[in-house]
Amino acid sequence: SAGGSGAGAETWSVNTSVTSNTAGCAVNSSTLKLTVATSGECDIVVTKAASRNYLVETSPRFNVTVDKAFQSVTFTSAVPREPLPGQTYTIQAAATSGLTVSYAISSASSSLCSISGNVVSLVAAGDCTIEATQAGDGRYLASGSIFQTISIGSLNQAITAAAVSNKTYGDPAFVLASSTSSTSPVTYAV
Repeated sequence: SAGGSGAGAETWSVNTSVTSNTAGCAVNSSTLKLTVATSGECDIVVTKAASRNYLVETSPRFNVTVDKAFQSVTFTSAVPREPLPGQTYTIQAAATSGLTVSYAISSASSSLCSISGNVVSLVAAGDCTIEATQAGDGRYLASGSIFQTISIGSLNQAITAAAVSNKTYGDPAFVLASSTSSTSPVTYAV
């Protein structure tokens, strides 16, 4: 980028005289791209070298604030189809940040199941609810909680529904299609 008067070279740099470089900012002198290592802030200054008719000049500093990025968590494992007391289930979830997900059993489920790492032990019949979260780090905010419930002692069923294309007001009625892994009827609600 060229700016200011004269033919002197322009140099962009991180200035730590007022604000510490808490974001780990760095300027690539050949591409003039700013990179950051984490959330925080840094000050940038531009220096124009002296040339034949001009003295060296340094710009006022300008502050760059780097906020933490949002992240979300999704379960990547399906609830066991026939969960019974005495069985174990390996739960898996992934964070969009790529950071490690943490799991916990809800207090209401503590007599029905337990967890060690990501292995859930099914203890007694009832609904076991597992919470998955990611605490965040210097670059990412903490995720919201998501929950997965295992109905221990009864069969879980899987419902598969055909995708419905977008509809426009006035289109004719259409049939919803779905199937289930059980013999139970499927009902629809809006």
